[in-house]
Amino acid sequence: MTAKKDNENKDNLLQMAFDWIWYKIFPKPRIGTISQEELDEVFPHLPERIDYELPKKINKEGIYIHIGKTFKGKEIVLDLKSNPHTVVTGVTGAGKSVCIKEIITTLMKNYSSKDIEFYFIDFKIVELSLFKRCTDYVKAYVTEIEEAKELLADLMEICKARYKLFDELEVTNIYDYNRLVPKEKRLKKQIIVIEEFVEFTQDKKKIAMALLRRFSSLSRASGQYLIVTGQRFDNTVIDLVLRNNLSNRIVFQMSDEANSKLLLGVPGAEKINVKGRCYVKVNADLKECQSYYISDKQVKEYIKSYIKPKSKNKPTNEQTINDDNKTSKNGHERARTISDDNNICLLYTSPSPRDA
Repeated sequence: MTAKKDNENKDNLLQMAFDWIWYKIFPKPRIGTISQEELDEVFPHLPERIDYELPKKINKEGIYIHIGKTFKGKEIVLDLKSNPHTVVTGVTGAGKSVCIKEIITTLMKNYSSKDIEFYFIDFKIVELSLFKRCTDYVKAYVTEIEEAKELLADLMEICKARYKLFDELEVTNIYDYNRLVPKEKRLKKQIIVIEEFVEFTQDKKKIAMALLRRFSSLSRASGQYLIVTGQRFDNTVIDLVLRNNLSNRIVFQMSDEANSKLLLGVPGAEKINVKGRCYVKVNADLKECQSYYISDKQVKEYIKSYIKPKSKNKPTNEQTINDDNKTSKNGHERARTISDDNNICLLYTSPSPRDA
């Protein structure tokens, strides 16, 4: 009899606990079945698509790229000042090309051509062509491996020249340098986007890979940021030094568990079955998010004021690269600034003095 009463008491306590939890979650009587809105409130989930809207500019020093949102609605943002180099990877159709277009579009809208410039190595030829006539921003657009080697060599020379300038003022990075010099002498941040990195393996002399590896190591504080895309980054494609230097990882659906572990340290990316879904990892920080979706039509609409008419005389890469400090006379549409970042999930680690 006592045992039966004890069981009844336990059941009553469990019911009371359940009712209390229910009230805390839904402070109203439950009538009928739970609504989808109530379920979403208790168990937040990632939508299968988040349509692009221009993210608010983060009004802090640095260059920030916006990726998407977590299941709690926090925006995933990467700080290139702290972690300069990024890899975007995934199988065909997973969403990496859309992600790259979104990143470039947002950077163009949020930063003036007086502050940033782009260098494109587009082995797929079509992916970055939408932007190549934004010549106030885009200083080089190449599609062949030999052109890519020349471009990387030129960017390496710019990197070395910048460090000489830093040494003269006894500073260690572009941000400290730009604070000390007149406005007209400030250096632009350079964003180098490489589409389909695997093409570098076609260089039998391995010069392109060696240039890229050295550049990724030396350019951490020079204000030159790599964004590299590809379907895989295993040991047959990339060496350990270069892979480690690409510390920002945006990983869409992968072909197998091994490739997921290689970039994320854990399996899981091979199980992604939603287009645009990805994991974002910066050092030890790992988040799942749904990346923003932007159509080519939207891209064209956002950048139309930057597109120059087609010219019969195509500028050479040498002409554009030597224009390192040239600034645009075009007006730049000011992006909205952010006053509080409660809904921003910044993924970065504190930089060393050299990388500040």
